[in-house]
Amino acid sequence: MQTPKLITLALCLVAAAAAHASTLLQGAHVIAAGTYGNGNVYITLDQSLDQAGCPGPYIEIIASGAAAPALKSVLAVATSALLTGNPVVVATDACYPGSPNTSTFSGARGAAFGLAKP
Repeated sequence: MQTPKLITLALCLVAAAAAHASTLLQGAHVIAAGTYGNGNVYITLDQSLDQAGCPGPYIEIIASGAAAPALKSVLAVATSALLTGNPVVVATDACYPGSPNTSTFSGARGAAFGLAKP
């Protein structure tokens, strides 16, 4: 039967996608946030993300990528966290040359960015 092979393949794909997401970082503080001239958003945290292949305290979200519709919202949350000192919750799911990144905020791959309770 082909069904067990398809189920095994599906489980492997889900596990592979989950393996690329960073652990949900809770309680980090934003120490810098803004945009580059190309429209990309950057956020610097006081803690490092454990994104496979590019761990670090810095996130860059590409303006032309699938996460582009969320750029203004993410920058607003980051700016609010920076100004109020409130912690954030963040998880990334990709690397952008040397930095943790998110390819999308659809939730399908585990990317997240939001305010945490102080």
